[in-house]
Amino acid sequence: MGEFKGFMNYDKQQLDELSLVERISNHDAFQQRFTKDEAAEQGARCMDCGTPFCQTGEPHGKETIGCPIGNYIPEWNDLVYRKDFKTAYERLSETNNFPEFTGRVCPAPCEHSCVMKINRESVAIKGIERTIIDEAYENGWVKPTKPEQRQSETVAIVGSGPAGLTAADELNKLGYKVTVYERAHEAGGLLMYGIPNMKLDKDVVRRRIEVMKQSGIEFMTDTEIGVDVSRDELNERHDAIILCTGSQNARDLPLEGRMGFGIHFAMDYLTEQGQFLNGEINEPEISAKGKNVIVIGAGDTGADCVATALRENCKSIVQFNKYTKQPEEITFDENTYWPLAMPVFKMDYAHKEYESRFGFEPRAYGVQTMRYDVDRIGNVKG
Repeated sequence: MGEFKGFMNYDKQQLDELSLVERISNHDAFQQRFTKDEAAEQGARCMDCGTPFCQTGEPHGKETIGCPIGNYIPEWNDLVYRKDFKTAYERLSETNNFPEFTGRVCPAPCEHSCVMKINRESVAIKGIERTIIDEAYENGWVKPTKPEQRQSETVAIVGSGPAGLTAADELNKLGYKVTVYERAHEAGGLLMYGIPNMKLDKDVVRRRIEVMKQSGIEFMTDTEIGVDVSRDELNERHDAIILCTGSQNARDLPLEGRMGFGIHFAMDYLTEQGQFLNGEINEPEISAKGKNVIVIGAGDTGADCVATALRENCKSIVQFNKYTKQPEEITFDENTYWPLAMPVFKMDYAHKEYESRFGFEPRAYGVQTMRYDVDRIGNVKG
């Protein structure tokens, strides 16, 4: 375990972030990692509980109790406390193919399920995880994984998002020759084109793709199956095919006026912004610059749209939340929700940024969208 009574001696620390005013002027990543000393202090708060719910990974309705991939969290917390980052990385890598991604964008159900969360702040698990993998890259511990013996079978993986990359990494370790087909210009899928740059620096994705290439995995980008390569060709080339294409069909809201101009799916908007920032297109067709923007939906993707529109210098944003506003605070004495997250009001990064610029947060609560208002030539106006 970490330091005896460490959870009583140290408070939970959040990762440092660039100021709200400074960061909305660009699309650069705004969050920083812990220093080694900071990570060690945060690791000291972990008590290696008799039943560590943080690594349980049990589904509960739409939520998960603890880490869905079963990370050995108390073990590497203790190793970080002892400043043995190399062994911590080795233990982390046993369960997590890409800690540099989860350490930046995972919603961290492990922290909600931390036993400490019953009556105080949880261990800073996500920040510690990111620091471990950042240390690993800086010290050259992340190396290509080349199997001792290659199998004769070959596998095609269609799609290079998180699922495709994980499948490729696991099959390569088993010795199979893997080829990943991706219709976009760069590999990464959602990681490259769906999650905004300020949350996940694209060089972090490219760095991992390069390690995978050195491990023997082949990536064929700008290649759409069914267009550039037929199904028959794919069957002839490979012994097995894994489809990791993700969810390409957005959830529509087909109400009156839906065909009006100026109504877009979130992923179309975010993908174009990613392509534009990568230099793949000269100008995005969908832009919020100088416009009054409405975001329908209060999830993470909606927040990403708020943050992106803000960086495009939009005129205003309102984000519709169909639910009522949650309470500002639930005391630990009333915490009957553990090991799930407490349903309390929280400000996502995008809402804090918007408030810093306009003086109030962008969300409107208890709003159910009934129709789209369009003018006589079909442009949306409300």
